[in-house]
Amino acid sequence: GTGACGNQVKISGGRIEKNSSDSTLAIIGGWSAKGLASNNSVNISGGTITADEIIGGLSSGGPDGTGGNGNSVNISGGSITAKQIYGVEGYGGNNTINISGEAKLNDSVDLYGSNQTVGDNLKNNILNLGYDGTTGTASSWAGGTVLGLNNFSVVNYWAIPWTKGGTYLKVTDYIRGVSSFDFSNMTLTGTSTMGLGDTMTLLSVAGSTYLD
Repeated sequence: GTGACGNQVKISGGRIEKNSSDSTLAIIGGWSAKGLASNNSVNISGGTITADEIIGGLSSGGPDGTGGNGNSVNISGGSITAKQIYGVEGYGGNNTINISGEAKLNDSVDLYGSNQTVGDNLKNNILNLGYDGTTGTASSWAGGTVLGLNNFSVVNYWAIPWTKGGTYLKVTDYIRGVSSFDFSNMTLTGTSTMGLGDTMTLLSVAGSTYLD
């Protein structure tokens, strides 16, 4: 059938940025203008990247199941400056964003499971924090600040470094269309300095929260 399936973009170093003549720079694992975009990935382990969008899969298919499924954005290193990061842009389920290792995100980035909000097939779009999607294992991520979290079935916490009095994930604007947060697989690393009564914050939200 017509579509884009099983493609990979791998970035391990160097610098990627717009030329002065470019209106938009998007890094896309797989893009189908006429149908399904499935099992594509963007894997970033290093480098300095400045882009408008980073997208696991992009599909023009509709809510009938011909959109994008099983796409992923895996960020385990590098310095990322982007406006939006999408598991999928379009309709589809089982798309993931995985953040781990030495990844550094700009504090004005919006994270999306999908840019769509209506459709029965928008299932299991997932954000994994402290998880390496390329190896399928927990991998500590120091945390950071983002603008918003959008349209995720679940946000999973995995390998989280202990920071006394610290905040792991700061959301400076809003959480929208997120069904749940799951801490069942979470492990705290570096706890040898933890004392009785010590605390840290796993999530702080400055703006509004709209949960599904």
